[in-house]
Amino acid sequence: MICLMHEGSPYGYLKVGQKVILPQTLAQMVGSTLPETKRYLLELKQAGVVSVDKAGCYFSRRMLRDEEVRQRRAAGGFLGGNPALKPASGKLFDDENKVNLQDNLKPTPSSSSSSASASSNLESTALASSGKPLSAAGNGSAVIYIPLNDGTEFPVSQMLVDEWDRLYPNVDIMQTLREIRGWSIANPRKRKTKRGIMAHINTWFNKEQNKPARR
Repeated sequence: MICLMHEGSPYGYLKVGQKVILPQTLAQMVGSTLPETKRYLLELKQAGVVSVDKAGCYFSRRMLRDEEVRQRRAAGGFLGGNPALKPASGKLFDDENKVNLQDNLKPTPSSSSSSASASSNLESTALASSGKPLSAAGNGSAVIYIPLNDGTEFPVSQMLVDEWDRLYPNVDIMQTLREIRGWSIANPRKRKTKRGIMAHINTWFNKEQNKPARR
């Protein structure tokens, strides 16, 4: 029935073209008896799902409201939508059917880029853009260095150690960091990148954290 209303003219009315679909016709279309169809229509009407106009045509008020909203939005888009996105020429498309948008518009960050930015905040406290250890100012002096695959070393500050102490209370952070450094020295071909070292360290800590308690 809803599908028939979707195809109705106007939209949301139980019609075929301009012809009203009466209960007896609807019963034949859906493969039901006339008494059953009338009972179903009455239940839908009492529940507020459908209404009946003066011509005896069933229609959905919800579908009519949705269609009105759709038309308003379509009209708003046709008139230009957000003024900040409207090109100075007034044309949304150029001669090659390419979208004309201002060059200075900033892209909306995706959820993945937002989460990546949040996770990189901790790493930025220990790495400089050049890959060299940061100075003690604002970050604390490095307490240990982890060799990386490009020949530089990842500086672990006391601030990072304190943070890991809170995150992994069952782990001896400094001893584990020494183990990670020793592993990196012994496995130069498996050393991590600047971007991957933090995930490597946290994975190592997580494994240590979840080890069964020693008796």
